Amino acid sequence: MPNLLLLNFNGVRYGVWEDAVPSVISAVPLHHLPLSPAVIAGIAIIDDRSAVIADLGACLGRTPLANPRQGTFLIIDANDTIAGFCVEGKVEGFECSPERVLSLPPAVATPVADTCAVRGSSLLPIINFGHLHDRLKQGLLELPLPEPGPPASACDLSGLRSIRVLSVGDAQFCVNAGDTAYAVLGEGGIAAVPVLSRRLAGVALHNGAAVPVMLPETFLGCVKADNRKGILLAGPQGARYAVAVDQDLGIVEGTDLAVLALPKLAAKPWLPAAAIARGKICLFVDSNVFAAPEDLALVQAEKMSFTPSSQFPAQFRKSDTAVVEFSLLGTRHAVPQEEMKDDLALLPFVPVPGTPEIVLGIAELHGELLPVLDLAALFGRRTPIGKKSRMMHLVNGDFHALVVTDEVAGSRQLPVGTQRQVPIALPHQVLYGCYLDAGMVRLILNVEALAVHFEKTAVRELVASLSLELMETSAFETGSTATMVSTQHSAVASSVPAVLEAEHAVVQPMTETVSQSELAAHSGGDLDRGTAWDGPLVAPAGAGDVAQAAVSEEEGAGEDAPAKAAAEAAAREQARQRVEAEKLRAEDEARSRAVEQARLKAEAEAKAIEEKRAREEAEKLKSETESLARAEAEARAQEEARRKTAEEAVNMAAEEARKQKEEESRRKAEDLAKETAAVAARQAAEEAEQRAEEAKKHAAEEARTRAEAEAVKQERIIAEQQETENARKRKEDAERLAAEQLRIAAAEAAKRKTDEAQKREKEEAEERSAREALAKSRVMAEPRPEPLFSPESEPGHGEVRPVARKSRKYVGIAALIAILLILLFSVVNMLKRPDPQVSRPEKTENQAATQKRAPQSEKAPPLYLAVPSGGTLSAPFVYTVVKGDNLWNIAKRFTGNPFNYPRVARDNSLATPDLIFPGQTIRLLPQTAAGPRGAASR
Repeated sequence: MPNLLLLNFNGVRYGVWEDAVPSVISAVPLHHLPLSPAVIAGIAIIDDRSAVIADLGACLGRTPLANPRQGTFLIIDANDTIAGFCVEGKVEGFECSPERVLSLPPAVATPVADTCAVRGSSLLPIINFGHLHDRLKQGLLELPLPEPGPPASACDLSGLRSIRVLSVGDAQFCVNAGDTAYAVLGEGGIAAVPVLSRRLAGVALHNGAAVPVMLPETFLGCVKADNRKGILLAGPQGARYAVAVDQDLGIVEGTDLAVLALPKLAAKPWLPAAAIARGKICLFVDSNVFAAPEDLALVQAEKMSFTPSSQFPAQFRKSDTAVVEFSLLGTRHAVPQEEMKDDLALLPFVPVPGTPEIVLGIAELHGELLPVLDLAALFGRRTPIGKKSRMMHLVNGDFHALVVTDEVAGSRQLPVGTQRQVPIALPHQVLYGCYLDAGMVRLILNVEALAVHFEKTAVRELVASLSLELMETSAFETGSTATMVSTQHSAVASSVPAVLEAEHAVVQPMTETVSQSELAAHSGGDLDRGTAWDGPLVAPAGAGDVAQAAVSEEEGAGEDAPAKAAAEAAAREQARQRVEAEKLRAEDEARSRAVEQARLKAEAEAKAIEEKRAREEAEKLKSETESLARAEAEARAQEEARRKTAEEAVNMAAEEARKQKEEESRRKAEDLAKETAAVAARQAAEEAEQRAEEAKKHAAEEARTRAEAEAVKQERIIAEQQETENARKRKEDAERLAAEQLRIAAAEAAKRKTDEAQKREKEEAEERSAREALAKSRVMAEPRPEPLFSPESEPGHGEVRPVARKSRKYVGIAALIAILLILLFSVVNMLKRPDPQVSRPEKTENQAATQKRAPQSEKAPPLYLAVPSGGTLSAPFVYTVVKGDNLWNIAKRFTGNPFNYPRVARDNSLATPDLIFPGQTIRLLPQTAAGPRGAASR
């Protein structure tokens, strides 16, 4: 099983196959080369040679090692241009079976890493060590990018029926719920892969496969975090990809869901719409964008264009017009009244990522999503949002927007005489014009042009600076007017050139001096001649206004001169304070810009110096490296020459040894071939002999089997015939035996009677002899006693005394009765007693297995032969074998001696006494049955 080396880079783990690293050694001191790239850790002395060591972590896009001496060196070839790599800490290894190796998906797979290993519940990307080493030797320091996939297709909202709402940090978004799923991240989490990408988090293990995980921060504009809790799975089966999210907030469908297209100012190819779910706005993201190539995923929408229909540009400075004034950062500005559709309270809105700064977000109004604009972005600031904030609904052709403002002051009529052209060239007509109000310049804004062209630097810089310039111009005009009023119009003619000079000094330099007669000549003409003439053409109109104001002031001077003087003084003071404040702000901004420009210039100079120094050090390092390389090349050449000489000598010796070895091998091969042939011949002969023997045995076995089958068949036929004969003989024998038994019983009874009579007579004779002898002995031994009886009663000669006669009479009767009872009992038993069961020794399993099974005939009841007491049979007796019989038991049963079984076998022509079968007949001859008993009697 192959081993995998485990590498650690500040908590990020990668794997390298152990067989791809020839040598792993502890770190040795490194000499860092100045101005060397981050992937080169330095030069070390290995095996008395200088070797370049690369930083593997830096090569894989990780942070370079702070102290390589505390790491480990993975050496590939000490003589190569780059000998190996250094890694952090100690290198561990573990066994990895091929079943635990997975392919990385195409979205993250590169030649440097295209597989990963499953370790527990986490994935471990495997680095192709050899390929990375070859790239470094070729000078390719950047990591390769994965193969680009197909571009994301256009999002189709027509079939959208349900959405899945998810959260990422504080932001929420939704996707089509039809082809997506949510899964909680396991303990393994997301494994980083060596790919340089802003939107790729890594890979995660899901259902036994590696799934690429994308970062949503690039598209949603939220704060990046590394501890997302789950993943959103999207894409077709077999090509699934995931997006790191925090929580699945559920699926919304049916009447609770409404999907509306985003306005042009906020829409993106990957953000085409927003959903109104449960009364809240949720941005709808096309999930296909996460799988699109990185260079195509963030493509902006096509250039926005609207078709305005406002008539204000054609009416401005030609007729009285109406505007709506509103407050912006404490300053009043205006928009044409015909573009103002409604004044609304602040509506809830949702920020949209990737939009210009002027777009705060989107809000829903009357079933339509409108962009929310903040015009304070023109001045680099934000409008404070509060409870009193308002929204102006502006409409200009197909342009619809909501503008956030502090206050809507209301509409105002502008006479033609108060309308002014902006005294500066502005691109795209982002301002309609301006007018004076209490010594202040009010700008009339073209919101549609500002929204479309806001990101152009010229528009933002010119609009931001224009407000201050017009304020200063207005202050100068106000000051000149007050002077003319106080001097009873004595200096009206002389003040007009001063006003013009001050105005053009601020706005743009004058190329020539305009005389009063020229001003009078142009005062009645059409003054709107273009940008080049805006400055000088505005001045006559301003002078006329000043004269008209002076006449009006003179007519009313006698009525309320003190009040007007106080009001004018207050207005002048207010204007002066505003001008001073704006001047201070402008000076601060100018100083800031100057400081920033100086800083940028210093940084540029420092960068140039650093680049020059870097180039010099690089050239120096290059020369040193070349010198070192040349020295090493010379040393290698000498070493190569010595090595070649040694190799030649070794090769010659090896060639000679090879020839000898080949000759010996050839000889051994021939001997082996001969021996193999002999062995093969012997084996063939043995096999032929064995086959012949087996064939012979097989033929003998078949012949024996056939003979046995034939014998069994013949025996079965004989057994059937014998059975018929035996049945007949058994019947005759039974009849003959019954008659014989009756005859024997009668003979025995007669003989017993004769014997008993003879015995009785003999006993009586013996008793008489005994009595006579006793009487003689008594007479001879002692005197004659008194007779017991009288002579009259003495019995005659030959008779015994009465007591003796009575005793002999009873004894004879008892003996006769006993003999009759014994005879009767014997006869009854002989007639009624069944054949005694003969005990047979049980056969063992081996004996039963060795006996051949003969065909079984119909089982007949066992025959028990009553052997006469004399032990002889009057005629041959035939016995039929039943199951469990053997010759030993048969001989013992019918002859009285089991050792007669050889004679029984011989009389029945049985070659093997053990081979008897049920149904077979055994003839028992008289001499067989009488022999043993006769021998025993002798």
